[in-house]
Amino acid sequence: SENFSGAPVLAALGAFRAGAGLVTIAAPQCILSGVRAALPDAMTVPLDCLTRTDFYPEWSKWQAIVVGPGLGTGERAHCLVNTILTAKQAASSFPPVIFDADALNILSINPDLLGLLTKSDILTPHPGEMARLLNTEVPDIQKDRQKALKLLCKKCKAVIVLKGAYTLIS
Repeated sequence: SENFSGAPVLAALGAFRAGAGLVTIAAPQCILSGVRAALPDAMTVPLDCLTRTDFYPEWSKWQAIVVGPGLGTGERAHCLVNTILTAKQAASSFPPVIFDADALNILSINPDLLGLLTKSDILTPHPGEMARLLNTEVPDIQKDRQKALKLLCKKCKAVIVLKGAYTLIS
């Protein structure tokens, strides 16, 4: 989103530090010059048109997609998450998707979308995001983190990384 231009830069920097040789940042055209200035090693793709047919040629080249950091929760963000999930359903091969930050918030607003996730996808909620995904409160999550993780696992096939002092993965 135009309001959080540093988030995709930080996500890309994390990918580089983790060993990715080629990182592409898809973001609105209006922030791409700042993104390029902050991280000239990254490739960029303007994300102003959100149709599957326009972007699938790009997506099919990638080994993984991270969606959420800096995304926002406006209509365009909802459209992007829906487009990715629709493309995943329509494509025989689609890269794994990591849903973080605002992508998790969008999934919590549209819980039916959780059923479209596959075992190659990853959700990375912190306790607040987990509470929103399960329509509960943070103290309930923290009281029994394993139970919360099991509840979300029943709602989707994705790998779930419940972040916190004792991170749980299922």
